[in-house]
Amino acid sequence: MQPFQLFAIDISGLPAGMYILNLSVGNNYLVKKKLLKR
Repeated sequence: MQPFQLFAIDISGLPAGMYILNLSVGNNYLVKKKLLKR
């Protein structure tokens, strides 16, 4: 997963911390959405 994260950081131009924060928030949102659907 790390190579993909580094690649995404390079394309977006965002700082690593910002990208990781967005990634974790997005994952939490998707997990909650999936749990609510079940």
